[in-house]
Amino acid sequence: MMFLTHWVRALTLLSLVFSLALATGCRQSPPITHRVYLGYGASERQLPPTLIGTFAKEAAKPSLLMLEMGMDAEIPTRDIQRCHRHRIIPILVIHPQLSDGRDVALPDIVSGKWEGVLAKWSQSLAVFEEPVLVLFAPDFNLEYIPWSVAKTNQDGTIIQQAYQQVAMGLRQANPAALMMVWGVGASNMPDATWNNPLSAYPGDEYVDWVAISATDRTTGVVPMYKRMLATLSTHIEKPIMLTHYFHDSSPESDEALVAAFLGPLKSVDALVVTNKQWIGSVEPKKAWWRHPLFAAPYTAFMDAQ
Repeated sequence: MMFLTHWVRALTLLSLVFSLALATGCRQSPPITHRVYLGYGASERQLPPTLIGTFAKEAAKPSLLMLEMGMDAEIPTRDIQRCHRHRIIPILVIHPQLSDGRDVALPDIVSGKWEGVLAKWSQSLAVFEEPVLVLFAPDFNLEYIPWSVAKTNQDGTIIQQAYQQVAMGLRQANPAALMMVWGVGASNMPDATWNNPLSAYPGDEYVDWVAISATDRTTGVVPMYKRMLATLSTHIEKPIMLTHYFHDSSPESDEALVAAFLGPLKSVDALVVTNKQWIGSVEPKKAWWRHPLFAAPYTAFMDAQ
């Protein structure tokens, strides 16, 4: 087969992260009832993969790490290698923008003007044997996003086609480790019929994972994601991750988070958290890596009991 099916790819990811869970030296635990893979991300800024090795020995490294890039950037090969070396799976979030903030026109992507860049990226990704996830043009159901449905004549077709073009372009060199992620915001803004994200779904053959990102910093994890999770999981049979969740860690809130993934959010496969405490701060960069959720005893979160 030219490409692994999305289920085989998903199993490859889960197998790799399972190995990470075993390597963390977590305490003995009862039989697993629901496995949740814990990742780390940032809002509006990139985390430095050079700090992956700064985790305390007693803490669990994240299973997933988000790295953001624009359309004029190179695939961050060195950062991906750092992630893999530490048994972390990178999620490349590619925004249809340039490094100077200018937007990339989606029709230009659809017409093939970015074919050369996509081919080069595909070659770069083909060298990896361990999973690399790619999330292109997320949150298109949020009206303030430059590539949103609201800004494309209230028609999700162009977003759908651009995503398909990127997926096909990245697969040109047959990168076996590539997994494509399709991402939406947890709430439709505005909540209108034309803004239903399913109208822009590119099709199962182009999607390996579905991502739902938080749309504010105050709503709890269940009310934040529950509605969109129900909508997408009803129509799409893909692994689902929740991203950019701003979690204020405490014993009580951490316990509630685990309970949510054993109950209302039990169909979720991964959670990518953001350290709300350090958003907009000038603290040393290493503070981004000290999220309490990764410290004992929550190293067992990925094996939520």
